[in-house]
Amino acid sequence: MKVLTSVNLKTSRRTAALATGIAVVAGSTLLIAGPASAAEIQVTDDQVAANETVYTGWHEGYGLPGSTTPPGADAVVTDAGLEMTGPSQIINGYAAPVAVDGADVTFATIAATAGVVSTNNLAYFQIPVYAETGDTNTFTTLRPENPGAAGLTGNWVASSDDIAGIAANTPTSIADLSTALGSFDLLAFGVLVIAGGDDVVQTISFNGDNYNFAAPVVAPVFDPLVVVDPDTIYFSDVRPGGAGFAVTVTGFTPGDTLTISVIDPNGEVFGSADGGDTVIADADGGFAAADLTFVGEGIQVGTYTFRVTDSAGVFAEDAIAVIADPVAAGAPVPTLADTGSDSGVLVGGAAALLLLGAAGMLFAAARRKGAQVTA
Repeated sequence: MKVLTSVNLKTSRRTAALATGIAVVAGSTLLIAGPASAAEIQVTDDQVAANETVYTGWHEGYGLPGSTTPPGADAVVTDAGLEMTGPSQIINGYAAPVAVDGADVTFATIAATAGVVSTNNLAYFQIPVYAETGDTNTFTTLRPENPGAAGLTGNWVASSDDIAGIAANTPTSIADLSTALGSFDLLAFGVLVIAGGDDVVQTISFNGDNYNFAAPVVAPVFDPLVVVDPDTIYFSDVRPGGAGFAVTVTGFTPGDTLTISVIDPNGEVFGSADGGDTVIADADGGFAAADLTFVGEGIQVGTYTFRVTDSAGVFAEDAIAVIADPVAAGAPVPTLADTGSDSGVLVGGAAALLLLGAAGMLFAAARRKGAQVTA
């Protein structure tokens, strides 16, 4: 759920890409908005400034001129995430303080939207505020007593200033902090690592949005493809002893179980002699088989479809057209076998068996009388 309403935010070059997240202007009030889908916002290294010269947007908080706290190595965003060497803090500053009325929206309401995912669970979430609305002399940073996601639901501390009777750095429940704060100004949000607490932060969440520092994981794109070569073959070449044909399958998920079937011109399915109909996809997402032929009384002129289906039901197919052999002048016209109720079956030569492994040629089990596959 969004806690902040979306209004205009003056953005620098670094924050322009983040405008879909929290948007505020001076004098605006935090209000509870209706349910909204979380925005997934990618943060890149060039969007994180090395210091607070420009407070608005993502920047590293330590290392300012006159700072008494020596910084660790500069934080950097890599494919692994936001690499932080303590002491270091990375915050996303607002263009101007945001007034929180303390009635409809409390500190507890805001803190409940906070989240951090990191490699070592050593990053502390932090929320810089003015403890009194409009009073810049009451700056303090609120953070959990303990680091990591687990620390978010425990006690919090005000790191640099007392809050209405609660001494700085005194672990206090979120509820008591909310009561003590009442109305306040929200300045930023982010994370901190202390000296020796190095961490790699993948995601910082706030106000229902996720700011992702790790490179997005791109799912592999599979494009199943079945190629039968040649796509046209003479009747004599598709029978045992003929030239045969080859089938190459790629683009399925490697390691997936593929189901194979051959569909004859009548729409009937036939398969292998051993009754098998599956093969495990290789590193290219398929397999290759050569020297394939059909055998059976039902082999006929027409189109045969070679179909491969994965475990999710996604399939690809290609076809081969069996055509009549040319007839020499004066020669008798050959008579093709009566299709009857017998279906053709597929035969693979030695090369095909080697390519498909010990399982041999695997196709959909034959159901029709006289159908068989030998290899």
